[in-house]
Amino acid sequence: MVGLSFGGGSYSDSDALEARIHEKFAQAERDAGISRGAGTAAGRFARLLARLHEKTGQRVVVLVDEYDKPILDVLHRPE
Repeated sequence: MVGLSFGGGSYSDSDALEARIHEKFAQAERDAGISRGAGTAAGRFARLLARLHEKTGQRVVVLVDEYDKPILDVLHRPE
């Protein structure tokens, strides 16, 4: 199982959030024993899911829980 938790940390600006997303993907890639992805966060996520499927031969399930943490950190800043 590979986990991507965003429960800890502060996501007060988009650069910090982007950096944290890439850190989480890098850790997930290491945990899964697959090569490091590159590119956008969306591209890395798609590649991670595809590689996990290829590696295990199983469907990949994405469970979203506590997804609002990064949003709540910047809710007071609509921009």
